[in-house]
Amino acid sequence: MPAVNVLKAAVILVHYEDYAEQYFAECYQSLIDQDVPRGSFTVFIVNNGSKEDLSAAVGPVETRFIDQAENLGWSSGNNAAIKVALEERYDPIIMLNMDTLLDRHWLKELLAEADRRPDTQIIQSKILLYDSRRINSAGNRIHFLGYGFCHGYGREEAPPLPVLEFASGAAMLVKSDVFRKIGLFRENYFIYYDDLEFGWRARVAGFRIGFAEKSICFHKYVFSTKLKHLVDLECNRLLTMLTLEKPGTLLLIAPPLLLMQVISGLYLVVSGYWRQELRICAFFFNKATWRYISATRREIRALRVKKDRELIRQFSGRIIFSEIKNPVVKWLLNPILWTYWAIVKRFIFW
Repeated sequence: MPAVNVLKAAVILVHYEDYAEQYFAECYQSLIDQDVPRGSFTVFIVNNGSKEDLSAAVGPVETRFIDQAENLGWSSGNNAAIKVALEERYDPIIMLNMDTLLDRHWLKELLAEADRRPDTQIIQSKILLYDSRRINSAGNRIHFLGYGFCHGYGREEAPPLPVLEFASGAAMLVKSDVFRKIGLFRENYFIYYDDLEFGWRARVAGFRIGFAEKSICFHKYVFSTKLKHLVDLECNRLLTMLTLEKPGTLLLIAPPLLLMQVISGLYLVVSGYWRQELRICAFFFNKATWRYISATRREIRALRVKKDRELIRQFSGRIIFSEIKNPVVKWLLNPILWTYWAIVKRFIFW
Protein backbone atom coordinates (compact mmCIF):
# COMPACT_ATOMS: atom_id res chain seq x y z
CA MET A 1 0.00 0.00 0.00
CA PRO A 2 1.32 3.49 -0.82
CA ALA A 3 2.07 5.83 2.04
CA VAL A 4 -0.67 8.31 2.85
CA ASN A 5 0.56 11.88 3.09
CA VAL A 6 -1.51 14.64 4.65
CA LEU A 7 -0.74 18.20 3.52
CA LYS A 8 2.65 17.22 2.18
CA ALA A 9 3.90 18.93 -0.94
CA ALA A 10 5.31 17.19 -4.00
CA VAL A 11 7.97 19.07 -5.99
CA ILE A 12 8.49 17.65 -9.49
CA LEU A 13 11.67 17.99 -11.53
CA VAL A 14 11.86 16.57 -15.06
CA HIS A 15 15.15 15.84 -16.78
CA TYR A 16 16.17 14.47 -20.17
CA GLU A 17 19.37 13.96 -22.18
CA ASP A 18 22.11 16.04 -20.49
CA TYR A 19 19.68 18.46 -18.80
CA ALA A 20 20.58 17.31 -15.31
CA GLU A 21 24.29 17.53 -16.04
CA GLN A 22 23.83 21.23 -16.80
CA TYR A 23 21.36 22.21 -14.09
CA PHE A 24 20.63 19.61 -11.43
CA ALA A 25 23.30 20.26 -8.80
CA GLU A 26 22.50 23.95 -8.23
CA CYS A 27 18.73 23.47 -8.37
CA TYR A 28 18.72 20.49 -6.02
CA GLN A 29 21.04 22.19 -3.52
CA SER A 30 18.66 25.15 -3.40
CA LEU A 31 15.86 22.68 -2.55
CA ILE A 32 17.96 21.25 0.28
CA ASP A 33 18.49 24.80 1.57
CA GLN A 34 14.77 25.62 1.79
CA ASP A 35 13.78 26.98 5.22
CA VAL A 36 10.91 24.53 5.73
CA PRO A 37 10.90 21.28 7.74
CA ARG A 38 12.60 18.51 5.76
CA GLY A 39 9.58 16.24 6.04
CA SER A 40 7.15 18.76 4.58
CA PHE A 41 7.90 17.97 0.94
CA THR A 42 9.15 15.23 -1.35
CA VAL A 43 11.14 15.79 -4.52
CA PHE A 44 10.05 13.64 -7.46
CA ILE A 45 12.69 13.39 -10.18
CA VAL A 46 11.33 12.14 -13.50
CA ASN A 47 13.91 10.54 -15.74
CA ASN A 48 12.48 11.34 -19.18
CA GLY A 49 14.49 8.82 -21.20
CA SER A 50 17.87 10.00 -19.90
CA LYS A 51 20.62 7.51 -19.12
CA GLU A 52 22.04 9.79 -16.46
CA ASP A 53 21.83 8.26 -12.97
CA LEU A 54 21.21 10.89 -10.29
CA SER A 55 20.64 8.54 -7.35
CA ALA A 56 24.11 9.12 -5.89
CA ALA A 57 23.63 12.90 -6.01
CA VAL A 58 20.51 13.19 -3.83
CA GLY A 59 19.81 13.70 -0.13
CA PRO A 60 19.14 14.70 2.61
CA VAL A 61 15.61 15.72 1.48
CA GLU A 62 13.23 12.88 0.64
CA THR A 63 13.70 12.17 -3.07
CA ARG A 64 12.03 9.65 -5.34
CA PHE A 65 12.73 8.65 -8.92
CA ILE A 66 10.30 7.86 -11.73
CA ASP A 67 11.72 6.42 -14.93
CA GLN A 68 10.27 6.80 -18.42
CA ALA A 69 11.79 4.82 -21.27
CA GLU A 70 11.92 7.81 -23.61
CA ASN A 71 11.53 11.56 -23.64
CA LEU A 72 7.82 12.14 -24.25
CA GLY A 73 7.92 15.83 -23.35
CA TRP A 74 7.34 18.17 -20.42
CA SER A 75 3.68 17.26 -19.97
CA SER A 76 4.24 13.51 -20.00
CA GLY A 77 7.17 13.78 -17.60
CA ASN A 78 5.22 15.83 -15.08
CA ASN A 79 2.12 13.67 -15.47
CA ALA A 80 4.07 10.54 -14.55
CA ALA A 81 4.89 12.09 -11.16
CA ILE A 82 1.50 13.77 -10.72
CA LYS A 83 -0.26 10.40 -10.99
CA VAL A 84 1.85 9.02 -8.15
CA ALA A 85 1.41 12.17 -6.08
CA LEU A 86 -2.37 12.08 -6.46
CA GLU A 87 -2.56 8.39 -5.59
CA GLU A 88 -0.53 9.00 -2.44
CA ARG A 89 -2.51 12.15 -1.57
CA TYR A 90 0.22 14.74 -1.82
CA ASP A 91 -1.17 18.25 -1.77
CA PRO A 92 -0.18 20.67 -3.24
CA ILE A 93 1.77 19.52 -6.29
CA ILE A 94 4.48 21.84 -7.58
CA MET A 95 6.01 21.83 -11.06
CA LEU A 96 9.56 23.21 -11.07
CA ASN A 97 12.01 23.59 -13.93
CA MET A 98 15.40 22.08 -13.26
CA ASP A 99 17.08 25.14 -14.81
CA THR A 100 16.19 27.25 -11.78
CA LEU A 101 17.88 28.42 -8.59
CA LEU A 102 15.59 28.98 -5.63
CA ASP A 103 15.61 31.66 -2.99
CA ARG A 104 15.76 29.88 0.38
CA HIS A 105 12.27 31.18 1.25
CA TRP A 106 10.81 30.08 -2.11
CA LEU A 107 8.82 27.09 -0.88
CA LYS A 108 7.75 28.60 2.44
CA GLU A 109 6.34 31.67 0.72
CA LEU A 110 4.66 29.63 -2.02
CA LEU A 111 2.93 27.37 0.50
CA ALA A 112 2.02 30.37 2.67
CA GLU A 113 0.34 32.06 -0.31
CA ALA A 114 -1.59 28.86 -1.04
CA ASP A 115 -2.79 28.73 2.59
CA ARG A 116 -3.64 32.42 2.64
CA ARG A 117 -5.79 32.14 -0.49
CA PRO A 118 -8.09 29.12 -0.23
CA ASP A 119 -10.12 30.51 -3.14
CA THR A 120 -7.09 30.33 -5.46
CA GLN A 121 -6.05 26.91 -6.71
CA ILE A 122 -3.03 27.59 -8.96
CA ILE A 123 -0.20 29.88 -7.85
CA GLN A 124 2.93 31.00 -9.67
CA SER A 125 6.17 32.07 -8.05
CA LYS A 126 7.89 35.31 -8.99
CA ILE A 127 10.40 34.20 -11.62
CA LEU A 128 13.49 36.33 -12.15
CA LEU A 129 16.11 36.00 -14.85
CA TYR A 130 19.11 34.12 -13.53
CA ASP A 131 21.78 36.14 -11.75
CA SER A 132 19.74 39.34 -11.86
CA ARG A 133 16.79 41.14 -10.29
CA ARG A 134 15.03 41.51 -13.64
CA ILE A 135 11.74 39.74 -14.18
CA ASN A 136 11.29 36.66 -16.32
CA SER A 137 7.61 36.30 -15.36
CA ALA A 138 5.45 38.13 -12.84
CA GLY A 139 2.40 36.23 -14.06
CA ASN A 140 1.40 35.43 -17.61
CA ARG A 141 -0.95 36.99 -20.16
CA ILE A 142 -2.73 35.69 -23.26
CA HIS A 143 -3.25 37.56 -26.51
CA PHE A 144 -6.66 37.15 -28.13
CA LEU A 145 -4.97 35.23 -30.99
CA GLY A 146 -3.65 32.71 -28.49
CA TYR A 147 -0.07 33.92 -28.00
CA GLY A 148 1.21 33.65 -24.43
CA PHE A 149 3.68 36.10 -22.93
CA CYS A 150 5.33 36.92 -19.64
CA HIS A 151 4.12 39.96 -17.72
CA GLY A 152 6.92 42.33 -16.75
CA TYR A 153 9.66 40.60 -18.73
CA GLY A 154 13.01 42.38 -18.37
CA ARG A 155 11.78 44.92 -15.80
CA GLU A 156 12.93 45.26 -12.22
CA GLU A 157 9.33 45.84 -11.13
CA ALA A 158 6.01 45.12 -12.79
CA PRO A 159 2.53 46.34 -11.86
CA PRO A 160 0.38 43.61 -10.35
CA LEU A 161 -2.04 41.86 -12.66
CA PRO A 162 -5.69 41.98 -11.58
CA VAL A 163 -6.12 38.51 -13.11
CA LEU A 164 -3.47 35.96 -14.06
CA GLU A 165 -4.49 34.21 -17.27
CA PHE A 166 -2.05 31.33 -16.81
CA ALA A 167 0.84 30.37 -14.57
CA SER A 168 4.31 29.53 -15.82
CA GLY A 169 5.20 25.86 -15.64
CA ALA A 170 8.70 26.87 -14.55
CA ALA A 171 7.44 27.32 -10.96
CA MET A 172 3.77 26.51 -10.52
CA LEU A 173 1.83 25.22 -7.52
CA VAL A 174 -1.40 23.34 -8.23
CA LYS A 175 -3.79 22.14 -5.54
CA SER A 176 -4.64 18.51 -6.16
CA ASP A 177 -8.38 19.14 -6.61
CA VAL A 178 -7.61 20.90 -9.89
CA PHE A 179 -6.03 17.80 -11.42
CA ARG A 180 -8.84 15.62 -10.10
CA LYS A 181 -11.42 17.90 -11.71
CA ILE A 182 -9.95 18.82 -15.10
CA GLY A 183 -7.31 16.17 -15.69
CA LEU A 184 -3.55 16.46 -16.14
CA PHE A 185 -1.39 18.27 -18.69
CA ARG A 186 -2.02 17.53 -22.37
CA GLU A 187 0.54 14.91 -23.35
CA ASN A 188 0.18 15.67 -27.07
CA TYR A 189 1.73 19.07 -26.28
CA PHE A 190 5.34 17.89 -26.37
CA ILE A 191 6.69 21.29 -25.35
CA TYR A 192 5.31 24.84 -25.04
CA TYR A 193 1.77 26.08 -24.45
CA ASP A 194 1.18 23.12 -22.11
CA ASP A 195 1.01 25.45 -19.09
CA LEU A 196 -1.08 28.01 -21.02
CA GLU A 197 -3.62 25.38 -22.08
CA PHE A 198 -3.79 23.97 -18.55
CA GLY A 199 -4.32 27.39 -16.97
CA TRP A 200 -6.96 28.39 -19.50
CA ARG A 201 -8.75 25.04 -19.07
CA ALA A 202 -8.65 25.43 -15.29
CA ARG A 203 -10.20 28.90 -15.52
CA VAL A 204 -12.93 27.59 -17.84
CA ALA A 205 -13.75 25.12 -15.06
CA GLY A 206 -13.95 27.94 -12.49
CA PHE A 207 -10.54 27.73 -10.82
CA ARG A 208 -8.48 30.82 -10.06
CA ILE A 209 -4.79 31.59 -10.63
CA GLY A 210 -2.69 33.65 -8.25
CA PHE A 211 0.80 35.07 -7.85
CA ALA A 212 3.21 34.64 -4.91
CA GLU A 213 5.26 37.86 -4.91
CA LYS A 214 7.60 36.67 -2.13
CA SER A 215 8.23 33.21 -3.56
CA ILE A 216 11.25 33.89 -5.75
CA CYS A 217 13.19 31.70 -8.11
CA PHE A 218 15.82 32.48 -10.73
CA HIS A 219 15.39 30.99 -14.20
CA LYS A 220 18.22 30.24 -16.62
CA TYR A 221 15.97 31.23 -19.49
CA VAL A 222 17.28 30.97 -23.06
CA PHE A 223 15.00 32.29 -25.80
CA SER A 224 16.86 30.53 -28.64
CA THR A 225 15.53 27.16 -27.51
CA LYS A 226 12.07 28.22 -28.72
CA LEU A 227 13.30 28.47 -32.30
CA LYS A 228 13.95 24.72 -32.27
CA HIS A 229 10.28 24.09 -31.59
CA LEU A 230 8.45 26.35 -34.04
CA VAL A 231 6.08 23.55 -35.05
CA ASP A 232 5.14 22.82 -31.43
CA LEU A 233 4.65 26.53 -30.73
CA GLU A 234 2.27 27.11 -33.64
CA CYS A 235 0.36 23.83 -33.49
CA ASN A 236 -0.16 24.00 -29.74
CA ARG A 237 -1.25 27.64 -29.83
CA LEU A 238 -3.87 26.94 -32.47
CA LEU A 239 -5.01 23.70 -30.82
CA THR A 240 -5.58 25.56 -27.57
CA MET A 241 -7.80 28.17 -29.20
CA LEU A 242 -9.72 25.63 -31.28
CA THR A 243 -10.50 23.48 -28.26
CA LEU A 244 -11.16 26.07 -25.53
CA GLU A 245 -13.01 28.92 -27.22
CA LYS A 246 -16.69 28.94 -28.02
CA PRO A 247 -17.73 28.92 -31.72
CA GLY A 248 -18.93 32.54 -31.61
CA THR A 249 -15.58 33.74 -30.28
CA LEU A 250 -13.67 31.83 -32.96
CA LEU A 251 -15.92 33.35 -35.61
CA LEU A 252 -15.30 36.88 -34.35
CA ILE A 253 -11.53 36.52 -34.34
CA ALA A 254 -11.32 34.53 -37.60
CA PRO A 255 -10.34 37.51 -39.85
CA PRO A 256 -7.23 38.61 -37.89
CA LEU A 257 -6.38 35.00 -37.05
CA LEU A 258 -6.29 34.02 -40.73
CA LEU A 259 -4.35 37.17 -41.56
CA MET A 260 -1.73 36.41 -38.92
CA GLN A 261 -1.40 32.82 -40.12
CA VAL A 262 -0.70 34.04 -43.65
CA ILE A 263 1.82 36.62 -42.41
CA SER A 264 3.60 34.21 -40.06
CA GLY A 265 3.63 31.50 -42.74
CA LEU A 266 5.23 33.82 -45.27
CA TYR A 267 7.74 34.98 -42.66
CA LEU A 268 8.77 31.39 -41.88
CA VAL A 269 9.18 30.56 -45.57
CA VAL A 270 11.25 33.69 -46.27
CA SER A 271 13.36 33.04 -43.15
CA GLY A 272 14.24 29.54 -44.31
CA TYR A 273 11.80 27.67 -42.07
CA TRP A 274 9.61 26.43 -44.93
CA ARG A 275 9.87 22.81 -43.79
CA GLN A 276 8.41 23.78 -40.41
CA GLU A 277 5.59 25.65 -42.12
CA LEU A 278 4.79 22.58 -44.22
CA ARG A 279 4.64 20.46 -41.08
CA ILE A 280 2.24 22.92 -39.43
CA CYS A 281 -0.02 22.85 -42.48
CA ALA A 282 0.14 19.06 -42.68
CA PHE A 283 -0.85 18.81 -39.02
CA PHE A 284 -4.07 20.72 -39.61
CA PHE A 285 -4.88 18.83 -42.81
CA ASN A 286 -4.78 15.58 -40.84
CA LYS A 287 -8.20 14.11 -39.96
CA ALA A 288 -6.84 12.85 -36.63
CA THR A 289 -6.18 16.46 -35.56
CA TRP A 290 -9.81 17.41 -36.11
CA ARG A 291 -11.07 14.27 -34.36
CA TYR A 292 -8.96 15.33 -31.36
CA ILE A 293 -10.34 18.88 -31.51
CA SER A 294 -13.92 17.60 -31.65
CA ALA A 295 -13.44 15.19 -28.73
CA THR A 296 -11.67 17.81 -26.62
CA ARG A 297 -14.39 20.39 -27.24
CA ARG A 298 -16.95 17.90 -25.88
CA GLU A 299 -14.75 17.41 -22.81
CA ILE A 300 -14.51 21.17 -22.26
CA ARG A 301 -18.27 21.64 -22.58
CA ALA A 302 -18.71 19.21 -19.70
CA LEU A 303 -16.20 21.14 -17.56
CA ARG A 304 -17.29 24.68 -18.41
CA VAL A 305 -18.68 26.90 -15.67
CA LYS A 306 -17.23 30.20 -16.96
CA LYS A 307 -18.40 31.99 -20.07
CA ASP A 308 -16.04 33.37 -22.68
CA ARG A 309 -17.07 36.90 -21.79
CA GLU A 310 -15.64 36.33 -18.29
CA LEU A 311 -12.35 34.96 -19.62
CA ILE A 312 -11.63 36.15 -23.14
CA ARG A 313 -12.60 39.81 -23.02
CA GLN A 314 -9.66 40.66 -20.75
CA PHE A 315 -7.12 39.14 -23.16
CA SER A 316 -4.50 41.47 -24.58
CA GLY A 317 -4.94 43.20 -27.92
CA ARG A 318 -1.20 43.71 -28.40
CA ILE A 319 1.32 41.02 -29.27
CA ILE A 320 4.27 41.30 -26.91
CA PHE A 321 7.36 39.33 -27.89
CA SER A 322 9.73 40.56 -25.21
CA GLU A 323 12.79 39.01 -26.85
CA ILE A 324 12.00 40.33 -30.34
CA LYS A 325 11.74 44.05 -31.10
CA ASN A 326 10.02 44.10 -34.48
CA PRO A 327 8.95 47.54 -35.75
CA VAL A 328 6.33 46.00 -38.08
CA VAL A 329 4.65 44.31 -35.12
CA LYS A 330 4.91 47.40 -32.93
CA TRP A 331 3.85 50.12 -35.38
CA LEU A 332 1.60 48.29 -37.85
CA LEU A 333 0.18 45.00 -36.61
CA ASN A 334 -0.36 45.90 -32.96
CA PRO A 335 -2.42 49.07 -33.60
CA ILE A 336 -4.61 47.14 -36.06
CA LEU A 337 -5.05 44.15 -33.75
CA TRP A 338 -5.66 46.31 -30.67
CA THR A 339 -8.33 48.34 -32.46
CA TYR A 340 -10.03 45.25 -33.87
CA TRP A 341 -10.08 43.53 -30.47
CA ALA A 342 -11.30 46.66 -28.65
CA ILE A 343 -14.34 46.67 -30.92
CA VAL A 344 -15.27 43.00 -31.34
CA LYS A 345 -14.81 41.89 -27.73
CA ARG A 346 -17.79 44.06 -26.79
CA PHE A 347 -19.97 41.66 -28.77
CA ILE A 348 -18.94 38.59 -26.75
CA PHE A 349 -21.93 37.94 -24.52
CA TRP A 350 -21.77 34.13 -24.43
